[in-house]
Amino acid sequence: MREDGYLPGAQTSSFDAVQAWCCLTGSAQTSIVWSELYSLTGEDRYRHCARRVNRYLMARHDIRNPDLRLRGGLPGSWPTSGPYGRLMILNWATKYLVDALSLEARTA
Repeated sequence: MREDGYLPGAQTSSFDAVQAWCCLTGSAQTSIVWSELYSLTGEDRYRHCARRVNRYLMARHDIRNPDLRLRGGLPGSWPTSGPYGRLMILNWATKYLVDALSLEARTA
């Protein structure tokens, strides 16, 4: 993961980036796993990673769109031209973001 919380949309077996896009849905799911690992182990590195990826997700969470059908949603990929949910707001991506933020709040 980059310092800003970016996780590449595809990685090699040694975790090197293969793609120049981020799967926001997968990032939110990874945050959930890290928060659960923190709850199980108490190892602060998991909580730190969950927080970092959540900040990245929140920076892409559309809360100002004048189109009410889109406001509050999270794209599948960033940039939105990425192959996962290309140019779409995904309801499950948004759901995983809410779950990730809820877990972060509980582990604060």
